[in-house]
Amino acid sequence: MAKLDALTDQQIVSINNLRLSSLQAEDALTEGLEKLQKSIINNIQADPLDFGNYGFQMAAMERVEAVICFVNQVL
Repeated sequence: MAKLDALTDQQIVSINNLRLSSLQAEDALTEGLEKLQKSIINNIQADPLDFGNYGFQMAAMERVEAVICFVNQVL
């Protein structure tokens, strides 16, 4: 059975930097999703019976679904 060596200081720093970058990316994605959701809700609430906005609403929902799919793949 192979023995694993202890991590070097540089490896520990790199792991911590990667963890921090991942947390920052997660926070940015969460904030972006919240803004997108609010924008969609505001648009729908402005005139929920405006069928001319249906295309916009569908495109926005497709973007949300794409972002959710991406986030799920990352996690």
